[in-house]
Amino acid sequence: MRFRAKALQKTPTDCTVQAGDLRCLPLVKRVLSELNDPYTGAVRLADLVERIPVLAARCRRAARQRRPMAELDNMERTLMIIGNKGLERALFELLEDLTVLKSELES
Repeated sequence: MRFRAKALQKTPTDCTVQAGDLRCLPLVKRVLSELNDPYTGAVRLADLVERIPVLAARCRRAARQRRPMAELDNMERTLMIIGNKGLERALFELLEDLTVLKSELES
């Protein structure tokens, strides 16, 4: 089981934004909106985060930094480890990187 969980984890290079990630901007906005809704549960947030591969990779990276030995076999567990503040941090960093990427592509 431990081997399978390691195989599912993204590599740090998956955390780098690429042009195709710009299509995820509406989903990023939706995650931010759901994060601010006190009635949104972990299952809903995990589902939305999984739809944005670069955000999911960044969340897993943050969780590995906090708990290196933890099995990150699902996004709910990952989000439990980093908490709402960790997800918010990953979201804002992603938004900043997407903004920079978009301006570079437009110039």
